[in-house]
Amino acid sequence: MTVTIDIAPQVEASLRRKAAAAGESLSGYLRRLAEREADGKPVAAPSLAEMLAGRIGVIDSAENTDGKPSRLSEHKTAFGDHLDRKHREGRL
Repeated sequence: MTVTIDIAPQVEASLRRKAAAAGESLSGYLRRLAEREADGKPVAAPSLAEMLAGRIGVIDSAENTDGKPSRLSEHKTAFGDHLDRKHREGRL
């Protein structure tokens, strides 16, 4: 189903910012809001991986150039946990 609505430019701009912050297109963001309202229950937000897909390049190496084990995976995990926490708190 396709629905067309007229909204003020500042409302559109606000919705576009919120959609971008959630890593979604405007239409996807609005569809999720409509589904949540229609069902009367929360619709799962996109995962952190979905939000960051195509936005951040990741180096995936288990060793440094000198052959010693890298701590990269520890840093990736800690950073991912930090971003997940911020997202759950609504601050991302």
